[in-house]
Amino acid sequence: MSHVLPTTNEDKNELDKIIGKLDRKVESLLNLQNTFKIEINEGTFYVLKELGDGNYLVMDKSSRVYGLIHDPYEVDKIFENKDDFISALSTKKFNIDDYCSSKFH
Repeated sequence: MSHVLPTTNEDKNELDKIIGKLDRKVESLLNLQNTFKIEINEGTFYVLKELGDGNYLVMDKSSRVYGLIHDPYEVDKIFENKDDFISALSTKKFNIDDYCSSKFH
């Protein structure tokens, strides 16, 4: 059972502390201004980007990055830490659209 909490500046501030300062190019690939917290059995997650249809790219409090997939339900760990995630985004080794294509075929 998921619980989506209302968006507050507090959610954004908490995510900012976890993710740190980002290069504009990387930040432009995400939707950090619209982040909100999702609490599910697997933990608390902050939305980095909405992927559509109830699917999200998220980060947990330990800076691990996941895909939260709605149907079928899946918590897909993509990166063990924010540094690997940011590096992969900036060098184009990870592409959000390609990830979506692989999950939602």
